Amino acid sequence: MIELIFKFLRLASYLTYIFLIPVFLLLIIIFNFRVIFFTPSAIESIIEKNQVYKTLYDNYGYFSGQIIKLAPDGMELSQTELTMAFKKAFPENDLKAKTHSQIEGYYGFFSGRQDYLPTIDIQKNLDVFRNEFINTQTKMSNEEATMFMNALTENIPSQVSLPDQTYQKLKNYQPSLKIMWPIALAGPILSLLVVFLLAYLRNIKKEKKYFFRSCGWFLFTVNLLFLAAVFLSLTITAIIKVIVLPDMKILPDFLKEGIFLPIAESISRTLFYVSLTEFICVLILSFIFIYYGHSKKLEKKTA
Repeated sequence: MIELIFKFLRLASYLTYIFLIPVFLLLIIIFNFRVIFFTPSAIESIIEKNQVYKTLYDNYGYFSGQIIKLAPDGMELSQTELTMAFKKAFPENDLKAKTHSQIEGYYGFFSGRQDYLPTIDIQKNLDVFRNEFINTQTKMSNEEATMFMNALTENIPSQVSLPDQTYQKLKNYQPSLKIMWPIALAGPILSLLVVFLLAYLRNIKKEKKYFFRSCGWFLFTVNLLFLAAVFLSLTITAIIKVIVLPDMKILPDFLKEGIFLPIAESISRTLFYVSLTEFICVLILSFIFIYYGHSKKLEKKTA
């Protein structure tokens, strides 16, 4: 009867291992995305590396050109002066500070450290932009310039935030995110512990060498899942480049080719290196278990 119970445990552990393979893959992918997308330092490093702030700062001329198109007929505007007003109102360091605040705020919200999402206050930037253009332009009178700038900025909110409906949805997800946050970070560790437990049950009441062999081969099989994560990371850039960006026709080329695509490539490259590193480490670990399971020394100790 006892031997029958052991046989049942061995079979159940093996079947459980097979059925848990998709779960292992999900935990690995969630862990990698958690590390890359929900760690402020990682996101800021990618943004800094791709010089996003500098790209925006150097392309204020595009936004000036769009404003000129909105000017009433007969009103002459200087694109150079508008561009300079943009640069003084939204300097590169200010863009960086506001982006940093947003990243930290969203990280704090999703991790449960705070219950609100930060807003972007641009009232001072709008005041500087309005005054800079009115005081420096020479194509129209101050009254005309004031009327134009007031009309241009009256519909721009002084604080930019998520719509209430979107915020409420995120707020509803927050309790679940608080629970998933540490689980996502511990995903690979949980996977390894479960593999060791199933390997033990698979070889209960057997010699130790069989436990090590099962651990090695179970880990080797699970390790193949890291290759899936590697290939997934390689497809991110292709999807954005081939499918997403062409459909975003409203965006100027400098945003698509100078910001979005480089960021996608950096994220894809980072995920590739992380997944590849995990693959190599687990591969070495599985080989150690397999080697130790077939070691003659272990057989002598067991005997």
